[in-house]
Amino acid sequence: AAPVIAEPLIEIDQQIIRQLRELREGLLLRIIELFRTTSPGLLQQLTAAVADRDADSIYKTAHNFKNSAANLGLVELAAACRECEASARRNRLEKSDTQLKVIQTLYELSLQALILLEQEEQRQ
Repeated sequence: AAPVIAEPLIEIDQQIIRQLRELREGLLLRIIELFRTTSPGLLQQLTAAVADRDADSIYKTAHNFKNSAANLGLVELAAACRECEASARRNRLEKSDTQLKVIQTLYELSLQALILLEQEEQRQ
């Protein structure tokens, strides 16, 4: 069997990407860079908050993470963060470990997709 080439298994909302490209030259690359520098901290905070079962902190961090993912059209990552945020707001933390794992996986996939997007952007 032919080897399967791993394409990033995550969808980026192309409409958001187009809007960022049209707004200002270089803006998309700057926002990708901003996401790359701020998101590890958010993920660390979220991991710590889940470990501490701190609903308020989970809620706030998931909310911020959702917003920065949504800014780049990272639909699935934003949705996973939204779900985590909603559970924490209701103080329902029994799924937070699973939610965190999903967020971590989608985050890794998002970073891969953003590298491809950057390369595409730099070629233009």
